[in-house]
Amino acid sequence: MNIVYVTGTDSKYFLHTGILIQAFKKQCPVRTLYVCDFGLSDSQRTILSKYQAFIPKPLKLPEHLHPWFYKSSIEQYVSFLSPDIVVWLDSDCFPTGPFSHEVEKIISTWEIENNRAAICRGKVGKSWKLASPPGNIRHFNMNPEYPYYNSGIWILRSKEVLAGWKTAVESAPQTGMFEQDAFNFLLHKYNTSIYLLENDIWNVTHDSLDKVICTENNEITLNGRSVLILHVTGSYINTKISIGPFEGYIRALKNPALKNVQLALLKEWITSITAAI
Repeated sequence: MNIVYVTGTDSKYFLHTGILIQAFKKQCPVRTLYVCDFGLSDSQRTILSKYQAFIPKPLKLPEHLHPWFYKSSIEQYVSFLSPDIVVWLDSDCFPTGPFSHEVEKIISTWEIENNRAAICRGKVGKSWKLASPPGNIRHFNMNPEYPYYNSGIWILRSKEVLAGWKTAVESAPQTGMFEQDAFNFLLHKYNTSIYLLENDIWNVTHDSLDKVICTENNEITLNGRSVLILHVTGSYINTKISIGPFEGYIRALKNPALKNVQLALLKEWITSITAAI
């Protein structure tokens, strides 16, 4: 079974992607994380091109699109890898535990059939009516009471969902989280069997980020349980970073210990790529 781990990034999330790459390398050392170009600057593209798992933008995709259009085109980026299962991580996420090991435990229980996904419910919007603008709900003809899922992290075996995502995004109103709405629509359209992941382990976001504990041994826990992924959205401080030749902004976690984890990962990544340039 060919499992492809992948993220995508633009110029805004370049430094975040460095944190993700380094954290993935430490937590998932026997797996590869592919990084797709969603709109990098020339200098950033040159740097990431040194990374053996970098995937340039396919030539048939136009320049200067919103990153969500590129995300919805992920099938075109990874098709050359012939994946059976795609595992997606937004570039503002990073693993704090044995993420790939846990992913593969889940996959090992799946029957050999199409249209299966493991994914978290929306942290804030657990249903369509709570998560999506009314115009998007009408466009996709969705029952507002249907469950709604967060497309920041997922495990997917579905050629139909991947192949249809780009078209669904292109035809959707460009309001709200339209790429996520389109993804949810396709999961429903193809009657995808959902394995529900727990937010406070697999996709820690928003106010839960403020409750995470980092021990002296850098063990990351929430409510006494080990966390697999921190997704830095909903609760953070935009912070300017200057490390060596690199300068930019990151979403820094408010907890000083967690911020130090982010910065340590970023420094390690910058050191590794600076040596390679």
